[in-house]
Amino acid sequence: MTEQREQTGDETVRLRRCMSDLLTLIALPAMWAGGGLIVPALLDVLPAMLDVDFLYVKLAFGHDGAPVDGTWVSDLISASGPHDIVETLVGSFGATMSDWPEHARIDFGGFMLSVMQTKFGINGQTGILIAGARRPSFPVETERLLLNVAGNQISLGMNEAQLHGRQRHHSEELDRRVAQRTEELAATNQRLAEEIAERKRAEADLNRSAAFLAQAQRLSMTGSTWWNVSTSEIVWSEETYRLIGYPSTLRPTVEMTMERCHPDDAGRVGQIGHASFWSEQRAMIAKTCG
Repeated sequence: MTEQREQTGDETVRLRRCMSDLLTLIALPAMWAGGGLIVPALLDVLPAMLDVDFLYVKLAFGHDGAPVDGTWVSDLISASGPHDIVETLVGSFGATMSDWPEHARIDFGGFMLSVMQTKFGINGQTGILIAGARRPSFPVETERLLLNVAGNQISLGMNEAQLHGRQRHHSEELDRRVAQRTEELAATNQRLAEEIAERKRAEADLNRSAAFLAQAQRLSMTGSTWWNVSTSEIVWSEETYRLIGYPSTLRPTVEMTMERCHPDDAGRVGQIGHASFWSEQRAMIAKTCG
């Protein structure tokens, strides 16, 4: 009865430890969002959960997109001399990891080890986890469960890493486009500001020229008249209004112009206007017919 009670107590301890280890594994992906901590975090946690002599993890891609792997060996095997786990596994099973058996016995530096592998993704395309122990009974049911859960959590972590990578890429691309658009808008605003400044300078030059002309006309008591013969539109300068004696609010007409012409010049001004009118009409007719 006492022996049975001790066995039951041992089994309870193992189950509790297994549950604690499972909870630890399930919580790990929260640390793996960036993808770079998957391998070192796993190799730091699993040796404390499993009675193993080596662990090997290989992922098809890390946080930077390149493959990443890592190895852990027990003190006993490490003390026996340098060992290349990957070389031993390849020598035992071949170069194609997807063809490696799930469970086998291998000679590892003079030690006979039982090894178990867990693949991630289809035929290990995402990655692989291999554990080995000197115990022929390895892996027991709880160890197999932990390794499978670890594999599932690694797959979950890698999916999260891929998602974060895509989100980071989209965010960087959006920032790049925003920066480019901001630069383009700044350049456009600069051009508009330069055009506005140039237009203001041109307007100031025109206003200056108009002021100089008006001052010159006042000093010389000379007015200027613009006459579109074909439309009879007439424009007088301010000095012309002053000299002729009409308020600047009136719109000039041919009659007003002829009325203020000197009698000796009235006939000649009328002839000039008449000749200009028919000259323009002939030009318009020739252009239309030609």
